[in-house]
Amino acid sequence: MTLSIYTILFWLLLSLLLLEKKHLHNKLLAFTFMTAVFLNTHVFLVIADPLKLLKVTQEPVDYISFVMYRSFITPLLITYVVNMIFNKKRRLVVPLLFSILFFWLLDLFNMKQEIITYEKWTSFYTISYLTTLLLLCCLSVKLFKKKGWVS
Repeated sequence: MTLSIYTILFWLLLSLLLLEKKHLHNKLLAFTFMTAVFLNTHVFLVIADPLKLLKVTQEPVDYISFVMYRSFITPLLITYVVNMIFNKKRRLVVPLLFSILFFWLLDLFNMKQEIITYEKWTSFYTISYLTTLLLLCCLSVKLFKKKGWVS
């Protein structure tokens, strides 16, 4: 069940990102997605896994769901929100609150389905980490635009 829900969510986020009007250049969106994938995956592998901060399920289907969440859904959501933030008509607060709410709902879903079990970690830490990752991606996009590397 979790794999099918995450597959549908993946396609929904991908179609939203591809079909909605882009306020950033495609290179910046690709850079944001790759940055989010790299940081999200490596922070888990370097910090959370060796320190045993959380326990990931060992069942194959649920583990694939966790990998989809970590490697595709979270970076796509971050990329979509960065695109929303750089829309001239919207303010920073609305997309940021939307993303925090969505991160929290995904985290609750992961815990309810027992994909992730926290040992020395909490949902607050997860939401803080993902919000920091979102803000780092926004700052990197601003840096790229300021330096003139991308139009």
